[in-house]
Amino acid sequence: MAKGGAALSRDLFSPDGLEALRAYVEADTLYAFDFDGTLAAITERREDARLGVEERFLLGELARTRKVAVLSGRGRLDLISRLDGVRCESVGNHGLETADGAPGEAHCRSTCGRWMRQLEREALPPGVELEDKGFSISLHYRAASDPEATVRELEKRIRKLAPEARFVGGKRVLNLLPTAQVNKGTALLALMERVHAPRAIYVGDDATDEDVFTLGESRILGVRVGRDEPTWASLSLGAQEEVRALLTRILRFLAERGESR
Repeated sequence: MAKGGAALSRDLFSPDGLEALRAYVEADTLYAFDFDGTLAAITERREDARLGVEERFLLGELARTRKVAVLSGRGRLDLISRLDGVRCESVGNHGLETADGAPGEAHCRSTCGRWMRQLEREALPPGVELEDKGFSISLHYRAASDPEATVRELEKRIRKLAPEARFVGGKRVLNLLPTAQVNKGTALLALMERVHAPRAIYVGDDATDEDVFTLGESRILGVRVGRDEPTWASLSLGAQEEVRALLTRILRFLAERGESR
């Protein structure tokens, strides 16, 4: 089943987990991934995040013959610059920014502009960096000395914003999204339709990736990276380093089926 729950998420590398993965590894599957914390390790400075050498090779091998996509909270151009030449579909701003732009681009940019002006009226808590990504806004607090107190203060300010913001947490970041109608889940479904993929495997590590896992779509196999938070993904990995082993396993299953080319 693609729809799971915190208590039902299985270790991907268990016998049952590997069988579930094998069932979704087909020539016409869309292989989709988050970036930070999934394909790339979390870094102290977000600008330092890159694909590891092995991840870049394995992802490139998969993308050479199969349908591959990366869906990230980063702006799309920023994301593409970090894929080191791997040719695949890329979606930025938590599903809001695609190669074709977005139907609600004007609304997103206008709303983010209003939020930026409100947030900049007074100094942010120490260690917080404000990032305007056009389609969404991120409040990074990786440098905050007291993360819990910082989050409480930021949430107070966010709740005062007009228009009201949807905000989603992440790894030392709060993301402000102008609309709840578009997210990584809706973006993945649209991408599956566009590339004619009858099924997908989606791998992610963060709160916005749960928008995919909670779809309840039997066509999508959800894999959560990390087991420190509850998840609706059917399968899980223990840490980001295991993504390399997952990519290797996918390539092996394709080769066994005679579908590596």
